[in-house]
Amino acid sequence: MTADGLTRPVPPDFPKRVVEEANALGVPVRLLTPAEKAARQAAADASIDAAAESARLSLGQERHAAVAADPDLRARYEEVTGQPFPEWEGIAKEYERLGFTTKPWRTLADISDAPPADLLMGMADPAGGTLCYAAPGTGKGSTGAYLVKEAQALGLRVAIYDAERRPREWARRVSGLGGDRSAVVYFDPADLGPAHAGVPLWEAIEPIGRIVRQSGTDLLIVDSILPALNVNERRLLNDPSVPFAYEGALTTLGIPVISFGHPPKGQPEGEPFGSFGWVAAHRLTWLGVRLPGTEHRVRWRVRKANERGHVPGVLLTFAYDQNTLASVVQEDDDESTRDWVLAALYKDAQTISELVTREAEETGEYLNEQDMDRAKQRLGKAIYRMKADGWLVHAGKDGKAMKYALAVSGYRQ
Repeated sequence: MTADGLTRPVPPDFPKRVVEEANALGVPVRLLTPAEKAARQAAADASIDAAAESARLSLGQERHAAVAADPDLRARYEEVTGQPFPEWEGIAKEYERLGFTTKPWRTLADISDAPPADLLMGMADPAGGTLCYAAPGTGKGSTGAYLVKEAQALGLRVAIYDAERRPREWARRVSGLGGDRSAVVYFDPADLGPAHAGVPLWEAIEPIGRIVRQSGTDLLIVDSILPALNVNERRLLNDPSVPFAYEGALTTLGIPVISFGHPPKGQPEGEPFGSFGWVAAHRLTWLGVRLPGTEHRVRWRVRKANERGHVPGVLLTFAYDQNTLASVVQEDDDESTRDWVLAALYKDAQTISELVTREAEETGEYLNEQDMDRAKQRLGKAIYRMKADGWLVHAGKDGKAMKYALAVSGYRQ
C-alpha cells in the first residue's frame, strides 16, 4: 500500500504485464477503471477552461496594478466611482461594469533587441521550447541521450521527465555514451505525487517546476508529449488549444525544454500528431527521419525556427557495442543532401518532383500527397541554395516544372 493506504491507479493502456509484475513485487498498482478514466478526462477538459479564465483575469490584474502605481489614475478611478480604490479582489467585475481601462502595454523601446543566442548543441533553442518529432523507431531516445551528453559538455545540468517510464533505456544510453549519470536528474509521473500523476502536464507544472528549481536544472527533456499530456488522441488532434497550453506551461519554467513527439501513423513527414498547432506553438521544430542502410542514421530537419534564418539540418550516425549505444557522430546534413543531389544529377537534369520520387525509392518510404508536398519544399530549398551558390543551373522545363542540372564549371571539389 502507499503512504495513504491506497492502491495507486495507472492509465488503462498501461501494459498489464507490468502491472502484474509490479503487484508480484509488492508494488500496489492497478489499472484505472473506465469511470476513473472518464473523470480524469473531464478534469483535463475543465483545466483548459480554467487556464483560459486565468489568462483573462491576469489582464485585469495587470490593469489593476497599473492603476495602483499611478496616483492620477487612482484619483480618476475614485472620481468616477465615488469609492476608494479597492484591492484586487473583485476588481475585474468592477472594471467590466464601469468600462474603466488604462494602458496595459509597453513600447518596443522597453524590450531588448539583442539577437537570439546560438542554438544549444546545434538543436535546442536556448530561449524557449524545442520540439523534435519522428516516427516510432527512428531514434528519438538515442538522440535524447546524445543531447544529454552534449549538454553536459557545455556545463548544463539536464533533467529528464520520462512520461513513458523507461528509466533503464535512458540509463543504458547515457552510460554507453560516457555521460555522467549521477549529474542527470530523472523523474516520471509517479514522482509528482498521487494528485498530479496521470493529469495533463499543465496541471502538473507546479511539482515539475519544484523539481527543476530544487535540482538546479538548466535543460529539461520531456519524453514524450503524448503520455505527458494524458489526453486522448482525438482531442490531441482536434483541440487547437492543447499544444499552446502544453508549451505555455513549460514556458513558466524559465529554462530551455526539448520535447519529443510523433507524426501520424503512416505519415513519416506529417504534422506532429496530425496538427500544425504543435509546430506553431514551439519556437523551434525538428522532423527526424531514419535513413535506410545497415547503419543507424537519423536526419533531423527544421520545420520551423523563430527569429532565425536558415538552420542547417543535422545528420546523426549512431554506433553500438553489443546492442548498447556507444558513440554518435554529428554532421551537417546540408552537406550530405548536397552530395546526394550532385550524384543524382550526375548523368541528366531532373525536376524537383523527380528527385523527390527518387529519394523516396532509395529510402523505401511511401509518400502520400501531403508528404510529397513537404518533401518537395524541403528538397526544393536545398536545390535553390545550391543554385544560388553556383552548384546547379536551370536546364529547361518538363511541362511547367523547372529542370536542374550540374553547373560543371562551378563544380567544387
